Amino acid sequence: MRNERRAAEEERNGLFRRILDFQKRGYAAERDERLFEELALSVARYQNETNPVLHRLSAGSLERIEEIPLVPTNLFSRFTIFSFDPSEAVAVFSSSGTTRSKRGRHFFRDLSLYRNSVFEGLKAVFGGGRYRVRSLISDEAESSLARMISWMKEYWREADLSDPVLVIGPAFSFVRLIDSGGTEPLPDGSLVIETGGYKGRSRTLEKREFYEALSRYFEVPEERILSEYGMCEISSPMWEEPPLRAGEGARRGFRVPPWVRVKILDPATLRERDEGRAGVIAILDLANLDSSIGILTGDWGEVKEGRLLLSGRAEGSEAKGCSLNVEE
Repeated sequence: MRNERRAAEEERNGLFRRILDFQKRGYAAERDERLFEELALSVARYQNETNPVLHRLSAGSLERIEEIPLVPTNLFSRFTIFSFDPSEAVAVFSSSGTTRSKRGRHFFRDLSLYRNSVFEGLKAVFGGGRYRVRSLISDEAESSLARMISWMKEYWREADLSDPVLVIGPAFSFVRLIDSGGTEPLPDGSLVIETGGYKGRSRTLEKREFYEALSRYFEVPEERILSEYGMCEISSPMWEEPPLRAGEGARRGFRVPPWVRVKILDPATLRERDEGRAGVIAILDLANLDSSIGILTGDWGEVKEGRLLLSGRAEGSEAKGCSLNVEE
């Protein structure tokens, strides 16, 4: 047993180093499909050997990337999806769920891959700009969003009072500000980033109406209002780009990191659809080394020109995201 544990540790550490090296190539590196597939299958086999839940879900030989199991996010609330003893986790982030009893938990043996995903994304999407980060959520230890925002503050730690502001938070937190009836003008060049939906628990706004209201409240152009796509169960957030970074007339959509693949699936068969066709979003995230590389999100969207376009939740899916924490 001790020898098996040592072999698993060595395999895990070797994969960790290779994924970290892959991340450090940055977003600008040429997409390496062969390397991604090799690493994805290696991670899936490792998880099959060390993670009892993934072992039960693995139906194929794991010789093809299509055989990697996709774990629905709601299973994170029912099982411990982790390749080690939970007592060895350095962090456990909880999803916001629809009720506290249904919250999913994502265990991390190490936060380096998650942190590096955040830093490489900020570098690629926001370039050399500097922002004073203002968070609309409390600094909860169990929140992956709160941890991500703390790293954003670290990334821009040299920002000062002369720099523009980046306001970030879940959608409902912004609705509360809008409903206050006031305004809060931001300096030129500032950004507003919303990170999730409303959960169906409170007043909602159509996206166009929502962005118009945010533009009035903060007195920023609508093109300076962006989205971030992430969730407790994945380790690599995706960002829309500020207009000057995306290029004039560029499509809105989330940039997909090179160490992540987004698959759009037919909801009935879970077979992959061609680019441009909408379906259920599945994600393969190499940074999920110690949990599950494959995630079935329950979100609906499509991929066009390499960007993920999000449409909302698939019909019948449980509401999820970050907003419920704010309301509660």
